[in-house]
Amino acid sequence: LDPNEEIPIGLNDILRSIDKAKTDDNIKGILLDLTTFSAGYAKLSEIRNKLEDFKESGKFISAYAD
Repeated sequence: LDPNEEIPIGLNDILRSIDKAKTDDNIKGILLDLTTFSAGYAKLSEIRNKLEDFKESGKFISAYAD
């Protein structure tokens, strides 16, 4: 493997990371870099729902893309 090559992250990993961030006091929020992100409607819906749940923690969510 090329050490500079990015390995795609799976949906379950994304959802699990958002859950962990919600309860981790060392994490103040989520910054989404959507520059190279692509997904279908079903995946986007699941991620959106998980982010809505995350917002209940009072932490911030910020997103950007080129």
